[in-house]
Amino acid sequence: MKKIILFLASFIFMQCVTAQQAYHYTIDLNHVVKDKVKVTLVMEGIAQDELTFAFARVVPGTYSISNYGRFIEHLTAYDAAGKKVKYKRIDVNQYQFSTAKSIAKIDYWVNDSWDDKDVKQFLFQPGGSSIRPTSFVINNFCFLGFVVGKTELPFDLTIEKPTEMYGSTFLTKVRSSNTSDVYKARNFFELTDNPILYCAPDTTSFYVNNSKINIAVFSELKQVTSKQVASYLRPLGFALQRFFTVLPTDAYTFIYFFDDANNQPKSSRAGLSAGWGALEHHHCSLYYLEDMQQEAGVKSMVYDVSSHEFLHILTPLNLHSEEIEYFDFLNPKMSEHLWMYEGVTEYFANLVQVRDTLLSVAQFVSAMKQKLNESDMYKNMSMTDMSKSVLTTEGQEQYLSVYSKGALIAFCLDIKMQELSGGKNSLKDVMMNLAKMYGPLKPFKDADLINNIVSFSDPSIRQFYEKYVIGKEDIPYGEYFAKLGINYEENVAAKRYVFGAYSFDSHAMKFMNVGDNVLHVMTGDELVSVNGNKVDGGNLEQIFTDYFFMNTKYVHLTLQVMRNGSLVTLDGDCVSRPYTIKKLVELMEKPTDAQLALRKSVLGKVE
Repeated sequence: MKKIILFLASFIFMQCVTAQQAYHYTIDLNHVVKDKVKVTLVMEGIAQDELTFAFARVVPGTYSISNYGRFIEHLTAYDAAGKKVKYKRIDVNQYQFSTAKSIAKIDYWVNDSWDDKDVKQFLFQPGGSSIRPTSFVINNFCFLGFVVGKTELPFDLTIEKPTEMYGSTFLTKVRSSNTSDVYKARNFFELTDNPILYCAPDTTSFYVNNSKINIAVFSELKQVTSKQVASYLRPLGFALQRFFTVLPTDAYTFIYFFDDANNQPKSSRAGLSAGWGALEHHHCSLYYLEDMQQEAGVKSMVYDVSSHEFLHILTPLNLHSEEIEYFDFLNPKMSEHLWMYEGVTEYFANLVQVRDTLLSVAQFVSAMKQKLNESDMYKNMSMTDMSKSVLTTEGQEQYLSVYSKGALIAFCLDIKMQELSGGKNSLKDVMMNLAKMYGPLKPFKDADLINNIVSFSDPSIRQFYEKYVIGKEDIPYGEYFAKLGINYEENVAAKRYVFGAYSFDSHAMKFMNVGDNVLHVMTGDELVSVNGNKVDGGNLEQIFTDYFFMNTKYVHLTLQVMRNGSLVTLDGDCVSRPYTIKKLVELMEKPTDAQLALRKSVLGKVE
């Protein structure tokens, strides 16, 4: 009798195992046809006759409609005998099957997004895909589909690859050989949360205490290496460790694609919606940056972008809403706290650096001034309403405000929290408490977040939220900045000093369309130094602002320019013109002891 029971139990167990539904995908990188690769899916345990097979319409972190199905071609389903299974295409992303039980496999071709010429639907490169002879950027949501209602099933992914290529990713690699790699993921979210870069191996790793930092680099022009990038990230990593005390992750992967600027489609050069930048994920981030020789330029670029993305280890990795945890890839409900995910992260990216040795107080103030100017591009609005409606046309027009106005909200909120607590409680403390309360596996309800922030700070913080985050009121920046000994004024009459009409090629800092000018600059001159300050990629923007675009201090200029291969010195006085400074932000000459004390509490130092 016992033998019979054991046999029946074993039989039932085997039936459960064989009936388990799972996705088995293969991407073939060895046979590329016109920048397209073939993908094959074997789907186990399909129990229903009718199903919809789909590709993502929206993915986390992009805040826009992408319609990845538009890059899929020649989708074909087959039964076990090799006969085609019919389907109806519902829209650009969805395929409806009425005889799904007969499906043995599905295959299709994937076109890369980086070569897409559709200006209106141009896809931000870090959220897209690239298929080139020497490299493959695989954002899995660009390549892999799912059955609607079945995104929680496990996935295994086999990449058939050229022998000289190595796959860099945070995704779990369970098997590897010279010709293929096999990855596993718990569900579609984990799969798509981990991009993969295939190219000739160039990787470097280092530890920040017990956290392993992995770096992978592809450089189209072979001008940037992973070792070089690691030398920039190491001090940033330790600055983050000092900021958090302990990094809230055991491991993190940076994936960098440095591209020739000539490869960027013209549409991406024209605006902020596409081009150089990055996309964050829970344990990694993917970067699309310009390949250049200027080390200072590469360092500045890596710092500016990576500090922000790395800080997403706090949110959304350890603090995120149910809308993110249970993301609907076709018709998502967006969280009302986008302002926090991006705005607080952007503020912390600057705060980490000024609290360490990577930024001076003056540089931090300059960064906040820039965000004030950028925030003028957007209308007054409720940040929570904008966050919820970010996928609408109006929301898309306003959402970049999270990086300017959102960061300023976080800055002022931090000032208020520290003032109320006498420096004993900060925005960082509140965010860390929230991260402990929830963590990576427990999402919060959107409606609960502000109540929790208030509970970890002060009751008066609720009024701040109601006015400036939920409401549309402008923050009185002058009042808040003055608490730190920072002067803020609007529409200040001043003199601006110019030497004539000119424009710049911002990529190379070359003068263009100069017209008549007192310094006798010629079109094509490349700026080398101004008043003894040598120009490099790290200070180019600041020099342009201080000496040319917003020159309110320097009457006399001495320029060194490179002209036809020769170094030429140009010297002369600028012409005074009346000018109105829309927003004057500068450190006070004689701040009070109380202002300096609060400045040190918030920024970590006085200067």
